[in-house]
Amino acid sequence: MKFSETVKDAADLLKTAIPEMTQHKVPVNPYNYGIWYAYASGTYQGLNKELQQLLKAQGSITPQQTLDLYKKYIINDLLVVDKKLEDSYQSVMNSMSESANKTQQSTGDLEKQLAHSLKQLDDPGTQADLRTVINTIAEKTRLVSKNTQDFHHVLDDAQHEITRLKKELKEARAAAETDPLTKLYNRRHFDSSLSVAFADKDSSNSLALLLVDIDHFKQFNDNYGHLMGDLVLKAISQVLHDACEETHHIPCRFGGEEFAILMPKTTMREAKILAENTLKRIASLTLKDKKSGTSVSKVTASLGLSFAGPDDTELSLIDRADKALYKAKDNGRNQVVSL
Repeated sequence: MKFSETVKDAADLLKTAIPEMTQHKVPVNPYNYGIWYAYASGTYQGLNKELQQLLKAQGSITPQQTLDLYKKYIINDLLVVDKKLEDSYQSVMNSMSESANKTQQSTGDLEKQLAHSLKQLDDPGTQADLRTVINTIAEKTRLVSKNTQDFHHVLDDAQHEITRLKKELKEARAAAETDPLTKLYNRRHFDSSLSVAFADKDSSNSLALLLVDIDHFKQFNDNYGHLMGDLVLKAISQVLHDACEETHHIPCRFGGEEFAILMPKTTMREAKILAENTLKRIASLTLKDKKSGTSVSKVTASLGLSFAGPDDTELSLIDRADKALYKAKDNGRNQVVSL
């Protein structure tokens, strides 16, 4: 990840990005802001060049163009291949190739020697010494046997090494798509899963999105401290995780105190039942800091639910769920609103 600014630097970039977005009539949503923040920081020269070309040609940028740039530069930047794993894998392949070549070479030499020896024995004019011929063949055979054994050892080692590398790669991929605090999937996994869900969606394949935002979360941090705030985030994350168990739903930390559940192949009725049950389970949480003994007052959340229609895009589905979420807050919080 290439963003490592201080709080002050990030604030300065915000002051640069927001006026640019306003000038070009670009709505401030997570995707748009991510692009314009990166543009202001100059992190991705390719992004800056493409964005400048679009602005010159169109005067602004469409939601789809924003999403394409976001995936191309920001998401792809997170798809970092671990160099150590790559080098280890290449080393295994090189060892196998070298050993296989040796075995092939020695087998070829033996075949040639056998053909030559048979020719000598068949030709009375050569007066070939039988013992010499047999010793030569035996020597070549021993070499083939040794190289074959070596190759089997290399294959065994390679199998163990590949198994280890697969495990490490699986763990690395899981870590790259998991929020370290809540252990839910992170925004990167959400974005990629949403793209897959839209690619699979058709008239018979429904798709729902639930956004969950903790009510008055800043007050928890102000009143109880950030450690207790983290405890609240973990507790609600567990509620979402449990709600998605034994389903194909995808619970994610969307950002800050906001969460998302992506529900592919889910009917409107099923999604509403899950949303209402999730609301009740969050409201029933009882939290207490084991070290300090501090108890947290009632925790509630506002939930926004949207369903993908035939003309929806990834961005429009998120935008509608976001609007439903804020409507829930405007209506008094601790409720589900669907749009």
